[in-house]
Amino acid sequence: MSVSTCGVDVHPDDCLCDVHVLNVSVQISDGVHGMWMGKELAEIRDYGTPWTTDTMLNYFEDLTKFHDAWCESINKVLLPDLASQLQSLDLENETFSKWKIVREYVQSAYNKYDELPLAEILESLCVSPQLWVSACTTGGFPKSYGVVDYGLINDLEQYCLSHENPVWTEMGSVLRIGANSAQTLAKVFVERHKTKWGDINGTRGRAKELMYDLSLHTDIGPTAVCNYVFEATGVRFNISNVTKIRKRNKDKQVPT
Repeated sequence: MSVSTCGVDVHPDDCLCDVHVLNVSVQISDGVHGMWMGKELAEIRDYGTPWTTDTMLNYFEDLTKFHDAWCESINKVLLPDLASQLQSLDLENETFSKWKIVREYVQSAYNKYDELPLAEILESLCVSPQLWVSACTTGGFPKSYGVVDYGLINDLEQYCLSHENPVWTEMGSVLRIGANSAQTLAKVFVERHKTKWGDINGTRGRAKELMYDLSLHTDIGPTAVCNYVFEATGVRFNISNVTKIRKRNKDKQVPT
């Protein structure tokens, strides 16, 4: 495009002066009454005539924030203060988001009403054990498993919360389900497990960092390293872990 077309001596590559709007798809004659919740926002924030450039910018900025906050709020699970006030989920017209709604409501209720077992939460929401399992495991268990009942739910909860470090293969064997299914279903118990046993993964991670630090930056023996880590974090490592860390570090330093 020639400079004469633009009329500007310094013509940037992104100049839009030669762009001609062919059609306007959004037509709003009133920037307040014609906008979603515009009238209400203007009343709350006292926007109105005489409008200035600053007040118009502020108004549309607030309107955008208001809309974003509303969109975020409708995606949150709203629960009553008391568990006794829980009502059954209405899933009749839910086709594409049915499983997601079941998972989120059960999880939120289980975390909020921490005095109730999972079975009672499901009963209060009128969510059958089969429905919950299907929502969490992409289709549920094979038909050969049989009926998914509250017995499974109780056994699942009892195993997870009674073991500091659940073993999914062992849990699956006890409950006659696959290890992957056991691990997936156990996600609902994460917060209660942390409350009872502490953040196992976080504690072990910090213990591992401490073991690496002592192994690589001190010359104290492997047994002393493991004892120090155990006293500091409660996590017990084998002395072979320290030996391997030091050997690998030494091998890296050997020139090839």
